[in-house]
Amino acid sequence: MANVLDSFVLEFALDPSKFTAGQKQIMQQMAQLQAAALAQAKDVESSSKRVLDVISNMRREVLTAFGVFFGGRELGEFVKYITNLDAATGRLAITMGMSASDTSAWQGAIKQAGGTAEGANSALSGLSGEMTRFQLTGQSGMLPVLSRLGVSLYDQNKQLKTGGELWLDLAEAVQGMDARQATAFLQMIPGANQDMVNFALLGRRAMESYLKSAKEAGVTTEESAAAAKEYQRALEQLEASSSNLGRTLLTMLGPAVSNVTNGLAHLLQYFGKKSAEGTAIIYTDEQLAAVKGKIAAKIASPPSSDPEAGPKEMESYIREAAVARGMDPNVAVEVARSEGLHNWKSTIPGEESYGPFQLHYGGRGQTGGLAKPGLGDEFTKQTGLDASDRKNWKRGVDFALDNAKKSGWGQWYGWKGSPTAGGAGMGGSHSTTVNVGGVTVNTSSSNAEGIASDIEKALKRSITAGAANSGS
Repeated sequence: MANVLDSFVLEFALDPSKFTAGQKQIMQQMAQLQAAALAQAKDVESSSKRVLDVISNMRREVLTAFGVFFGGRELGEFVKYITNLDAATGRLAITMGMSASDTSAWQGAIKQAGGTAEGANSALSGLSGEMTRFQLTGQSGMLPVLSRLGVSLYDQNKQLKTGGELWLDLAEAVQGMDARQATAFLQMIPGANQDMVNFALLGRRAMESYLKSAKEAGVTTEESAAAAKEYQRALEQLEASSSNLGRTLLTMLGPAVSNVTNGLAHLLQYFGKKSAEGTAIIYTDEQLAAVKGKIAAKIASPPSSDPEAGPKEMESYIREAAVARGMDPNVAVEVARSEGLHNWKSTIPGEESYGPFQLHYGGRGQTGGLAKPGLGDEFTKQTGLDASDRKNWKRGVDFALDNAKKSGWGQWYGWKGSPTAGGAGMGGSHSTTVNVGGVTVNTSSSNAEGIASDIEKALKRSITAGAANSGS
């Protein structure tokens, strides 16, 4: 049963009501102002134009202001930026033993002082890493510097300080020193960079003021960091699921699309050849119906066979193919066992018969008077394939079963049972598989007949146009 996915659309809606209420009110007030101004100046065209210009300029200024609120980013980009920032801040805070809000405050404070969030992250994480190494090993290269400055790694409760607390203590310790000497001391602290050194030189009181201001302006919280990480995880799951859906669709539809493409390439090449020769190509309705049937048979044909398949795999396919045709699978398998299921090529000297059902070629090395064409010759005539090629064994099985369903098992000399056992007379229709070339087809149909019908219509239009242009 074919499954067709017409569209796969995911829509994400962001409710702007919480942050656009003020904007809506402003715009409504501006609209009222515009109406009042126009009412006063309705008799003076030039005055109306001036009022409209003023209103337009005011509207642009308001929209520009909202753009500044979002840091110059569009709304979608802004949401993505905040999500990534909060998630990254939350992860960094965990590794440094700090809260997400404190880490975010340090980022905002240093940015207010002219530095960057990256500078804050680097300095804090570098110092935190060194403090952790000291806690694990009891050794650190910064101990002489801290001793000289009178700064301890532990707080009053004998707990290891955070990187932020230690930087505040360092800023207090170098306050009053010559700027060059203070800079030299601070640069010996692991993780120190120019952003953090400049910030520390402002002094502890100034740093705390900046940190307080950053927290009041708004920082990443534990809740927002957790929500951002969960959102990223959900997006990653969605991307992985979408990719898997694409692979599934490709697996399901790929063979059918390839069959259509390969099946009509030959027709296009033929059309091109005839056009180059100046020959008009005109098909009757019967001929087009025949093309339709061939294409449908090609689409419904089985995929390429595994040339390394053994008797077990072949027997399994024979049973499935027999059941699909309403035939007795046990009889089909027994016939194959009596023929070539275990011997790909006939063991009779000079005989050219191949495959599970030993499709025979009468014109190849014939002996004993077997010169007339056999099922192998008919197989090649109908499909354009060679039964001796192992990769065609599934097509050979289908051909043999279709033939047995129509004419019985009497043509297989290895079978000693009833010629009609499980074969002819069981009903069903006979199908012939035809190998044609390939073309790209645009169709909304989901089955072979529907696709072939659309191809027929397209061919008719193309042929009619071609005949008109050639004058035939």
